[in-house]
Amino acid sequence: MKVFLSFFIFFSFYLYADVSIGLELKWEYQLLVFICIVLSVFVYRHLTLRRHNKDLNIQQELFDAVFENSSDGVLIIDTKSGDLLDCNKSLVDIFGYESKQELLSMNFDELSPEYQDDKQSSRKKAISLKQKALHKKTITFEWIHIKADGKFFWCEIVLTSICIDDKQLFYANLKDIDDKKNSELQLIQHVQILDQVHDAIVSTDLEGNILTWNVAATKLLGYTQSEMIGENVKKLYFKDDYNFINRMLKILQTKSIDHVNSKILRKNSDLIYIDLSLSTLSDINGAVIGLIGYAQDITQRIIAKQQLLNQKSRLDYEAHHDPLTKLPNRLLFNDRLEQAIKKASRNKTIIALFFIDLDHFKEINDSLGHDIGDKVLQTVSTRLREHLRASDTLSRLGGDEFTIIMEDLKDNKDAITLAENILLTLKKPIIINQHELYVSSSIGISLYPNDNTKVTSLLKYADAAMYKAKEEGRDNYQFYSAEMTQKAFKRVVMEASIRQAIKNNEFIVYFQPQVDALKHKISGFEALIRWSHPRMGLIYPSKFIQTAEDTGLIIDLDRWMMFNAVEQVCKWKKENMFDGTLSINLSVKYLESKTLLDDIKECLEKYPQINNYLELEVTESGVMKNPEDSIEKLKEINALGVSIAVDDFGTGYSSLSYLKLLPISKLKIDQSFVRDIGDDENDRAIIIAIIALAKSLKLSLLAEGVETQDQKEFLLDNGCDVIQGYLYSRPIPYYVALKYIQDF
Repeated sequence: MKVFLSFFIFFSFYLYADVSIGLELKWEYQLLVFICIVLSVFVYRHLTLRRHNKDLNIQQELFDAVFENSSDGVLIIDTKSGDLLDCNKSLVDIFGYESKQELLSMNFDELSPEYQDDKQSSRKKAISLKQKALHKKTITFEWIHIKADGKFFWCEIVLTSICIDDKQLFYANLKDIDDKKNSELQLIQHVQILDQVHDAIVSTDLEGNILTWNVAATKLLGYTQSEMIGENVKKLYFKDDYNFINRMLKILQTKSIDHVNSKILRKNSDLIYIDLSLSTLSDINGAVIGLIGYAQDITQRIIAKQQLLNQKSRLDYEAHHDPLTKLPNRLLFNDRLEQAIKKASRNKTIIALFFIDLDHFKEINDSLGHDIGDKVLQTVSTRLREHLRASDTLSRLGGDEFTIIMEDLKDNKDAITLAENILLTLKKPIIINQHELYVSSSIGISLYPNDNTKVTSLLKYADAAMYKAKEEGRDNYQFYSAEMTQKAFKRVVMEASIRQAIKNNEFIVYFQPQVDALKHKISGFEALIRWSHPRMGLIYPSKFIQTAEDTGLIIDLDRWMMFNAVEQVCKWKKENMFDGTLSINLSVKYLESKTLLDDIKECLEKYPQINNYLELEVTESGVMKNPEDSIEKLKEINALGVSIAVDDFGTGYSSLSYLKLLPISKLKIDQSFVRDIGDDENDRAIIIAIIALAKSLKLSLLAEGVETQDQKEFLLDNGCDVIQGYLYSRPIPYYVALKYIQDF
């Protein structure tokens, strides 16, 4: 088109020029030329206008694309009325409205709270900003708006004054900066917190130059923030104190936290002690850019600690030494003996432990008074020291009892020599206040490792040997003989251990399943006690039950067993995992005790889930010791909803006349009969008879100790369906029993 227009114009002028050279133009030619020129001008203006319109369309499309696709919110506002004329989708999303129409139906005032953050009225502040924008054309400010859900949020607004078709408008670009403002607020709050905390907080760069210094640091060290920012932290330390630098390097290398006590200088040159925690300071990418130190003044604490150490040292001496003789007391003696045993164990040497008791010393106290007695004890301690080596330890345990730890013996004869020297030196008269006194001594000796390797045992053995010396007429020494007190010690030690085990809650409950072999269902569990000894491991009842019965501790064990076993089984019942019975053995002494009924009532009230599911087992021989009382007690127990089973049936001497009076519901066939079912015809006959007896008395049956399939088949064939024994499971702890229930 452009080529045609150019040619047409050229042709018109050419024709005009050609005709006009020396010729007069005829009116026809003049008209033709005029028409051509007019057409040329018309076509040119048409093409120019169309190009202009096309450019405008492109600009409009570009503006629309930028307007709609901008990630920031864009809003067109009528300057005079404040009406919202147009907005993009981003703005709708920022304000949380569902559509553009819903947002544009609002007024700018409706999108703002009544007051801004500086307590100014939003309306008045908006008018001021409007005037400023009209004057400066473009302004930027921060503004609080209201979202569709009523929540306030911060916006950054770029407001531009524009004029379109003589109409004054505002073009507003909005950006949600709520997160930024919250971060700024948190930063301000953190700065305020740092200035409020009592700990001195200082941060440095990697060279130790101080970056921040809070108010507490000024209070602690006397330097102001302006004095210390930019200074190196070395200023606070002695010139020869490199500990801080070393700690800095350690922190930077390991990115760990270091916590130490440190000495530091205040502005007035006073030396103080601080509790210092150091950690790394990182940028947003995790790169270490410095260190942060948190410090507390602990000067008074250090001073007080030193005073306490001095006092403790004095008290420690007093706590470990006898005030009368200044000799080590029992506490220090035990420690010295323990250390001596460790040394002897390493060096394979012998220790002799002497237990010395003065003969008839009580008579001196009673006749001459305790003042004279105390001087006698002081004299004795002095004489004993004279015969000891530097490596030996002389102690006073109390009263007139002394001990000597004699280490590194080459031969037992060395102990004999010392014992004889002690006897001789103590026989010499003691002159006190014109009183000439004579004392002798009885000496017991135990040897490590010959007699024992434990502190308490060696002392007991030496004590026992000393009493043997007194029995031999006093004024002599005796070595310990293991056979002399073995039985007595065994019972004493076991009794003390059981008491301690009860106190320390060392006993645990094991459970052995009772299975209805015919229905293949767990019908119950028998609770069995075990001792989880901290050093000896798991101890079975055969090792401690007899001692517990002899000493009466069995009552405490039985009560503990009942409450703990019931508590654990009730957990299963609460979860509907188990609906069978819980059987617990009842000792004769607990059956005879006055507390049994109250204990059972308390247990049933505390664990109501066990009601009608608790079964107490009594031995046949135990009941028959006092059958009348046992019958009455068992009836009272049964009345509480607790069933009674006779354990180990067939091993005692039951009277059928008593047996029919007992409120029992079950007989348990003893494992001694079950064990030899396959080989012993008598055992088979006894079992058949017990089964027949139980059925005639309408009692349930359970066979104990079933270990083989043949034993199980025999019992099933003869009418005993409920079985307990290794064939199904050994006694197992609670958590294993739980899994057993789940897997059965």
